[in-house]
Amino acid sequence: MSNPCPLSPTIELPPPEPESCLVTSRVSSFKGGTLIAEDVRDLDAHLRRICDPDGYRPDRCPRRGHGVLHLHCYPERHPRGEPGMPPVVRVAQYICAADECSATWRILPMFLARHLWRVWKTVERVALPDAVPSAAPPVPDRTQCRWRARLAAAARVLVVLLAASGGFVLESVAAQAWRGPRTRGPGRGREADACVESPCARTGRSLDRPTLMVRRDAVERPRP
Repeated sequence: MSNPCPLSPTIELPPPEPESCLVTSRVSSFKGGTLIAEDVRDLDAHLRRICDPDGYRPDRCPRRGHGVLHLHCYPERHPRGEPGMPPVVRVAQYICAADECSATWRILPMFLARHLWRVWKTVERVALPDAVPSAAPPVPDRTQCRWRARLAAAARVLVVLLAASGGFVLESVAAQAWRGPRTRGPGRGREADACVESPCARTGRSLDRPTLMVRRDAVERPRP
């Protein structure tokens, strides 16, 4: 009796090789990144510097160390929800002149939040419990929850670091933060050291209290 459904001639052969895109990872052609200009803390300082093509130009390419970078373009950022902030803020982007590099570097002023269409002042007003009330447009609840979750994740990493260091990191932070001007001591004809406590030092001392110390075996590990 003949088989009404004959077997396929390839039934016992190995499967065909998959396409290369399924087994080979994609090699990114992007070179460069984002640099933060920590000395530009407000819009006025940024507007003064952005008018000069050399205002944000790095001294060297962070990727290859080449000493020449050309102005490439002016990307736009669109910060939202902050009074007094224009709808469009231009930032500078430079490209490395070395042919073997050609990396592009975008320079952000410090007041612009990276990866967000916001300024840091808006994030602080929403995330910090003692922030000053403002007449700015409200931030959606889901956005607020997402920002607080990201800050909480970063805080857990800090707790792990401090607990694993055994207090060494806190001592280093406090030693660097306790710096103040030299003033004349009362009733003396010579200068005396007057240490002015900075917020960083106060934070370090608060975290270093015995009641707040976390044992290494009791630290909650941050989730991936």
